[in-house]
Amino acid sequence: MAGVMRFEHGLLRVHQLDRAVEFFKHVMHLTEIAREDGIVYLGCGLDGNYDVALTEGGTGLSRFSFRADSEEELDQYKKRLKDHGVPFETIENGREPGVLGGIRFQLPGKLDMELIIAAAERYHRPYAPPVLAGRSSITPLDADHITICTTDVKREVEFMQNVLGFLVSDVTL
Repeated sequence: MAGVMRFEHGLLRVHQLDRAVEFFKHVMHLTEIAREDGIVYLGCGLDGNYDVALTEGGTGLSRFSFRADSEEELDQYKKRLKDHGVPFETIENGREPGVLGGIRFQLPGKLDMELIIAAAERYHRPYAPPVLAGRSSITPLDADHITICTTDVKREVEFMQNVLGFLVSDVTL
């Protein structure tokens, strides 16, 4: 079940949506993919999926998603969550751009996490491609990892390991 070791996207809360969108589009050179229900979906352009979504109302990470490789893998995670008494909701196909389905649940610190199946295949390049028109040297190729800050690292790590079967790569205290 190593497929969900891949970060897919995150939803960020911002104070001023229009200003944040302008920053991500004109400074970071992300591409606007869609606007739906007060959320703006932006992509780095490596694939057709969104990498960052923005919504107005505060600051910080609202939720994040990891990619599952198949329905079978997703079913295994549903079973793991049920076995540990962790409630989850089903994410329907088409609920967000490029998301074919998935599940959403809360980590012990109340941050929402998703395991999703994405529409577009993810590409991994062993080299940096030449700069494309309209992109700068600070434009990311893709969102490929996430750093989670928490007040109880031990609790979050134990959940990720024991319930989800994740491995820890780095911990900074």
